[in-house]
Amino acid sequence: MQSLPTREYLMDPAVEKRLYLGLVDLMFVYNYNHRTTYGDSTIESVWTIGKLSPALSCLVLFPTLKELIVALYRRSLAYPLYRHWELCKKVQQDTFVLLSLGRRGVLKALLELKDLFDHHDVYYIYSKIWLDDYCRWIQTSANENVLQSLAQQVNRLSLTKADINLSLEEWETIALVENSESETDAEGSTDDDDDDSTESDGSESDSDNGTDSQEAPIATSATNVPERNEAAPELISSMTTDRPSSARQPLISIISDEPASASTSNIDSQEAEPPKERASTTITSSALLDEHVDKVTSSLKFIALEKTGSTPKQNI
Repeated sequence: MQSLPTREYLMDPAVEKRLYLGLVDLMFVYNYNHRTTYGDSTIESVWTIGKLSPALSCLVLFPTLKELIVALYRRSLAYPLYRHWELCKKVQQDTFVLLSLGRRGVLKALLELKDLFDHHDVYYIYSKIWLDDYCRWIQTSANENVLQSLAQQVNRLSLTKADINLSLEEWETIALVENSESETDAEGSTDDDDDDSTESDGSESDSDNGTDSQEAPIATSATNVPERNEAAPELISSMTTDRPSSARQPLISIISDEPASASTSNIDSQEAEPPKERASTTITSSALLDEHVDKVTSSLKFIALEKTGSTPKQNI
């Protein structure tokens, strides 16, 4: 405040009206920044304020309050990061409250704006063009009654989306249609996924049934195996019985080096021998076996007597 000396401003009533409307412009953009940043200004605050204000960005002062508010709404819905119709209405109510505080509240807001612009390397010029003179004028020449009347006009002014002339209703309709289509597509995709899952479950069950049906013939074939085994001996016996004796080759012909004809002749001669000769051969073989056993037992007794020290008479 010490760098702002006192000055007197001479102006006609038409210029003074626009000057009050310019004050509404600055209070609107100040409240937008204050609401979106919760009172903690960021590095983008100066850019946001400079873009939203028609007076700072384009050096424009409107003749009527409605034209000014329409321009502020349009710029608030086009340039900043947060663009919403209800946000603009809230900022308008904040402007009404700030103007209702009188010259003291407005001066405090102007000094905060001046501090932001003074410390910026590009937008400091706005402070020199607008804010220095506004800070001097609000202290000396502004009227409290006019500020209160202006605050009431801001509060009573209501705008519709058609007044902004940005085709907001058409864009909202298009957005709603696209949103509904996206929701239906999402529902359709979920339904398709459900159908695919049910089809996959059905294919798995069919594959399981197919494997069961394929396993069934194997079981029946396994049950038929014993029948084949039972029929096998009959087939073998028929083959052996139906086969002639001349075609049967004895086992001795395979083992020995003699030809099969000689072995078969020996077998035939043995078969031709009478049963008495066979009985005599069996008797002689048993007598030889008994004689051999006696010799072995006598030799074992002799060995045992030698170990005891006695010398028996050896009968040979």
